[in-house]
Amino acid sequence: MEEQVIQWIIADSRHQLSDADRQVLDAWRSEGPDNERLYQALVQVWSVSGEYAPVDMPDQDKAWEHFSAHTMNREAVSSPGVKTRMSWIRVAALLLAAIGIGLWIFSGSFGSTREEPLVVYSPSENATYDLEDGSRIFLQSGSQMELLSDLLDDPYRQVRLTGSAFFEIHPDATRPFEIKAGDQMIQVLGTSFHVRSNDAELDVVVREGHVAVSRDGQKDRVDLYKQQHYHLDKTSGMTSVDDEPSGNAWSWQSGILEFYATPLEDVLTDIERHFHIQVRLANPSNSSCRFTSRFSDADASTVLHSIAATFDMELRSSGQGIYYLTDGKCR
Repeated sequence: MEEQVIQWIIADSRHQLSDADRQVLDAWRSEGPDNERLYQALVQVWSVSGEYAPVDMPDQDKAWEHFSAHTMNREAVSSPGVKTRMSWIRVAALLLAAIGIGLWIFSGSFGSTREEPLVVYSPSENATYDLEDGSRIFLQSGSQMELLSDLLDDPYRQVRLTGSAFFEIHPDATRPFEIKAGDQMIQVLGTSFHVRSNDAELDVVVREGHVAVSRDGQKDRVDLYKQQHYHLDKTSGMTSVDDEPSGNAWSWQSGILEFYATPLEDVLTDIERHFHIQVRLANPSNSSCRFTSRFSDADASTVLHSIAATFDMELRSSGQGIYYLTDGKCR
């Protein structure tokens, strides 16, 4: 199967992967975190090839021998926080041989440097990762997390996040856990909290414990405690701290959306974030309507039809993840 995955990765990079093969590949990736980690490792290795001129096809056995010699002292190509099967490394070595980037890459680029992330997680659906330091990460589909340090030996436990994740961090007063989100740094000693980071904004919601947020490399910071919500507008630089955050900050992880006399404007914001959709309200005056309901593992259509029925609205969809609520009135 590994050889087939390599062929699919190469075809995809050349925009030659058929829809049928993509469906099979996606199904294989979703079978478990091991498959996803292998896929991401192979994609990373393949992406490096574009930075080097082609060379003669090397011998695969020699490629493996050279690769293993340079990776055994780095616990292979996996993060120290996740155990990776040795077969993955051999597949990566064979991929390097197949694409002809030569043995010199390992001594020249991969040697002993640790500037590049060790492991990248990018699941096609919500996924849970148990790290070797005892921490647990719930990563939302479409998000990406990179392990940047040795979770057991380095002075700092550090990851980079793009997207949304819920963290349960194992306490270690001597080795803080740091999350890089754009140019912001979130530091914790042991707590549970949610982080959402994209190009436009950063949100941090603390369920338990204490979190400090600062611009990377700067001393000034914002301290957050239980049930506090920090928001940063990256365009304007404006920040705010809310002592009564939405209870739906981690709804994508729990599967529960809950509203109690919540303004419809806020309801739709939570729904958009939960389902990765857009909901447009035709009549702005309805944004102040109060909505109360609870949904468990419901789909977007079910939730939106409930809102439409409550306020006598009409629901329609463009078929591209965009929904429209028209007509209706507050009750």
